[in-house]
Amino acid sequence: MQYIIKHFSELTTEELLEIYKLRVSVFVVEQKCPYQEVDDADRNSYHIWFQDEDGIQAYARVMDGGVTFAEPSIGRIIARKRRCGLGSKIVSNGIQLAQERFHAKQIKIAAQTYAIPFYEQAGFRVISEPFFRCRRSACADVVGTAERIIHQQRERVVKQYIVDAFTDRIFSGNPAAVCVLEHWLPEQQMQNLAMENNLSETAFIVPEQDGYQLRWFTPSGEIDFCGHATLAAAYVLFRFVPQQATTLFFSTQSGNITIQKQADCYEMDFPAYTCHPVAVTAEMEQAIGVKPLEAYLDRDLLLVLENADAVRNLQPDFAKLSQLDGVCIAVTARDTEYDCISRVFAPKMGVPEDPVTGSTHCMIVPYWCEKLGKSSLTALQASRRSGVLYAKQCGNRIQIAGKAVLFAVSEIFHGNSSRN
Repeated sequence: MQYIIKHFSELTTEELLEIYKLRVSVFVVEQKCPYQEVDDADRNSYHIWFQDEDGIQAYARVMDGGVTFAEPSIGRIIARKRRCGLGSKIVSNGIQLAQERFHAKQIKIAAQTYAIPFYEQAGFRVISEPFFRCRRSACADVVGTAERIIHQQRERVVKQYIVDAFTDRIFSGNPAAVCVLEHWLPEQQMQNLAMENNLSETAFIVPEQDGYQLRWFTPSGEIDFCGHATLAAAYVLFRFVPQQATTLFFSTQSGNITIQKQADCYEMDFPAYTCHPVAVTAEMEQAIGVKPLEAYLDRDLLLVLENADAVRNLQPDFAKLSQLDGVCIAVTARDTEYDCISRVFAPKMGVPEDPVTGSTHCMIVPYWCEKLGKSSLTALQASRRSGVLYAKQCGNRIQIAGKAVLFAVSEIFHGNSSRN
């Protein structure tokens, strides 16, 4: 997913056309509300959007004070894909842009009344009575004005949990940081927290009506999927946040994820990756030091080795690994004690070797289920910390279960204030 920031003067005619088509289709056609959607405020706006191969998936425009309100403002907010975090992400990025470009201390948004709970979760509050954008009965999309107070002058505190995932003892498994928020922080602040933690992933959780929104950051950037940090997030919510049921629902960039608590395990339901066979190359052999028997590619690159000892004794060249395709590079083989053994490397994301990787097992599990003729597996990830995953394949979904243990709880002070 590509993120783009452009002032009106920088937009190409094609970009402007796609933006207007999207806005009119949502605010005029879909909502059956005839009004002057394209206005002069566009000329004085920064236009921000996320796009993929299917076009613009989320959009907003950001304006300085004096354009539509006395304060800097964000408007025309659209997320085409619902319940995957894009709406929160475009709002968060809009807030960050308003701070950076206009030094905003307050931001105002004209929000449709049905969306007010969404903006309240992002830290806004209602400051006006509802009013009508258009008078036709079919356009009873009442809007209210919301204001976000950006607390730059005072200290803010976030409680953070460090959890070792896919293990039942500390100093093993894969550690992840988990921050439970009331509303999203600016994206750069979340990235800074992940950099400061210097763990493979830091998870950020914000409550929504039917569950939680979940995002994951590595020290070098946001990623679309992380298994062990999802397990860590579920552990924290079940242990420290009162829950009405034994099932949690997360909305993420990769779609909806369901977590069920089962005794001392947490079972996660993930989309399966597809094992697309690719040719074994000399570059692969040079990067890992041995020639793979087979190679497969989806989000990650999966290299199949001859035996478990080859996996355990591997000494990869991380510089050469980072030149291979795939976000993560996984090596795997049969094992005598477990159904399969693996190790996972992610130098592109600033993680030389990941201790235990739930997301990559969404590729490892389908491969070994087919090879072994089984629907369930016990998998060992043989990093120095090591961890065990219990997995089942259910059609195009993978259920991965594991244990978790709390290592630490801390308070993080962030913002612009200094501490002595």
